[in-house]
Amino acid sequence: MTPERLEDRIARAFPRRATGIAGIGLVLAGILGGGCSGVRYNASKATDPYPERLHTLDTIDIQVFHESESILLVNATLRDFDGFRLWVNQRYVREVESLKAGEQLRLPLNQFWDQWGGGPNPGGLFRRYEPTPVRLVEIEVDDATPMVGLVAVPTNEELASIVRNTEQQ
Repeated sequence: MTPERLEDRIARAFPRRATGIAGIGLVLAGILGGGCSGVRYNASKATDPYPERLHTLDTIDIQVFHESESILLVNATLRDFDGFRLWVNQRYVREVESLKAGEQLRLPLNQFWDQWGGGPNPGGLFRRYEPTPVRLVEIEVDDATPMVGLVAVPTNEELASIVRNTEQQ
């Protein structure tokens, strides 16, 4: 048996290693790509359209803070709210069991849906799109009473963007 030349061993080994490395790369891309999904959409979660006839300009002292992947409601009023719908940006909605006077309530943004089954883009480290800003938040008590507007507090990033835009003008 003749000893194998180094060049022959490299030529035979390289395609196998390249295939193995490519396979590992594909597996990692699939795992990481799955975590960075595109726009949130689920047709089975489609809701009613925003009830424009109930919109009002009246607000009460409930602050809404956008915290990455959720919103925090701080009810600084003496009023309880039970069994209502919470609207964000006149588009996304979810049912809320209750918000008592003086209570704080954190709601994940991935539980809000629009009339087509789309959801807001949440924040977070591995996001693919810019997070949906929370600009307008309203409580729909029932289908006949005008909505109640809440106070949406802008994030530090949103405030910095406003300042930059003002300075550029």
